[in-house]
Amino acid sequence: GNVSFRFHPGGFRVSLSVAGVHNVSNALSALAAADTYGIPLEEAIPYVESFCGDRVRQNIIHKDGITIIDDTYNAGPESMQAALAVLGALPGIQRKIAVLGSMLELGSASDEAHEAVCRAAEKNGVDILITVGDTWGQSLPLCRVEHKTSCASWEEAISAVRHFCGDRVGTDSDGYGKMYMAGDGFLIKGSHAMHMDHIVKALTEGEKH
Repeated sequence: GNVSFRFHPGGFRVSLSVAGVHNVSNALSALAAADTYGIPLEEAIPYVESFCGDRVRQNIIHKDGITIIDDTYNAGPESMQAALAVLGALPGIQRKIAVLGSMLELGSASDEAHEAVCRAAEKNGVDILITVGDTWGQSLPLCRVEHKTSCASWEEAISAVRHFCGDRVGTDSDGYGKMYMAGDGFLIKGSHAMHMDHIVKALTEGEKH
């Protein structure tokens, strides 16, 4: 799912450690800044190539046969659509599952923004769409993703994931269970106030019942 490109002038080949075509423009901006300030591109490129972001910004996790894109730091219309494109491009995924929290503080643009995200889910081949929050009401009924549901909270979303994707297999002594869904790819993203990180924890560590 990672991308590479050739940078001109000079024809330098750049291979990014982060996924998504949208990161090409970010890398180009960094290299242009380096060139402007006299840093040789052959010295700047390794730093751009080694950039990995942080734990909750498009962090790709491989766990028990599933792939999780943890992008739970925050969400806006452009970043949400870019993240869905990353999910759509991941290799070796059998089912694409997007668990998307509300994008907050958008004012009068909220309905249009959420509709655009639903269209992006369709475009990128999402098989299961689980929305979290009360901003999807006008958008979700129009969405042509085959399996979809709306949840009021992250707790409900965890239950929806289990309903659509499989039950927990076994529990440990602390009462935690783990979900095993080999071949599934998950995107977990939403505004920070939606607490979507709890869903990532449920997928990777188990959630107390």
